[in-house]
Amino acid sequence: MSNVSELTSCMGGPVGAAVAWMPTGAGGARQKWKYSRYSDNPQFWSDPERPRDVMTIVSGKVNEAGVKEALTTIKTRAAADQAECYNLAEDPLELVNLVHSSDPSVQATIRQLERLLHQQCEEKMLKPSSETVPGQPVC
Repeated sequence: MSNVSELTSCMGGPVGAAVAWMPTGAGGARQKWKYSRYSDNPQFWSDPERPRDVMTIVSGKVNEAGVKEALTTIKTRAAADQAECYNLAEDPLELVNLVHSSDPSVQATIRQLERLLHQQCEEKMLKPSSETVPGQPVC
């Protein structure tokens, strides 16, 4: 990946992102790209030992007296990973997510950014030295 420079990466818990200059502009000019991946890791749920994630939403103003309605949901399966990818040179406000683009050159750039994020995660993510922790995030 010699054509990628000035990489910034972040991998922490359920979110990972890589920002890199890629030679995708006219004549191979460098453009800044951002790739983000979101994972629903049970380790970060409200009850990771079971695993389950319990969430209660109360309607109305909770700081005022009176009867309230509440909805409690219990999630027992993680949601599918989600990703976002933006060419920041052409879309600085991140309005057009390119992750599902049908353009082969965009898909090639996304694959390169995915590999880059995985590489950075392997190099930089802190891992327990004693043993694997249940629900421990993987790169």
